[in-house]
Amino acid sequence: MKLIRNTVGLSTLLHILLLLAAAIVGALLSYMWTVGYYISLGAQLPEAPTVTITDVAFDPQDSAFFNLTLLNPSFSPSSASAAQVMVSTGDGVLDNVAVIPTLPQELSIGKSKIFRCFWNWANYTDENVKIHVFIADGSGANFQAKTPLIDLVITDLVFNSTISVNHFNVTVRNSASSVTHVTVSGVAVDTEIVGNVTPALPYTLFPNASIAFTCPLNWTGYQGKEVTVKVETLQGYAAYYVQTIPEG
Repeated sequence: MKLIRNTVGLSTLLHILLLLAAAIVGALLSYMWTVGYYISLGAQLPEAPTVTITDVAFDPQDSAFFNLTLLNPSFSPSSASAAQVMVSTGDGVLDNVAVIPTLPQELSIGKSKIFRCFWNWANYTDENVKIHVFIADGSGANFQAKTPLIDLVITDLVFNSTISVNHFNVTVRNSASSVTHVTVSGVAVDTEIVGNVTPALPYTLFPNASIAFTCPLNWTGYQGKEVTVKVETLQGYAAYYVQTIPEG
């Protein structure tokens, strides 16, 4: 019986030793594979400085700018100097962008910085735009972002000489799909600004709402002519309506 117990104990011990050996070998192989993976990545690290755009943020209450977050990654070999920011749109336009803080700006390794980029995107709401960042002596970055949707439209325009030639009516609507309210700040016929509009301006127009403005203006000089009526907002958005004014 004693011999049997010794044999069972030896077998259990041997089994434990084999499990430990297998665990050690497995860990060693895993370590070697991981090290090899990172070595292979290290062989592909850039030789020149590089930057990455980590975020682009549009404020729907101000279409005059967007915020850009730029990062010099930790694997970059040196500091990077941001030299220029540009924006390209779907219609093929490429715009240079003024930036605060002003360029060039130095980014040390592993550091990020937020830039305010002054580019009016009011005519590109709900569209994909591409932001391009160029750096000195290195690899720049590209980023595609979508602007917020603001859908402001003139739904009706009435010049009726049988009622009066001293005013006209314009109805403007902020679509239900717009992401924010707008503040109507002005009405113009071609280049002529219309004052004393009713209801009084500025006027807040929420999504899925419309308003009819009565605009005092003697428009006899426009009869028979094609004009563009413009409704603009404090946020930078505008709606346009082209119409030929009827003869008296």
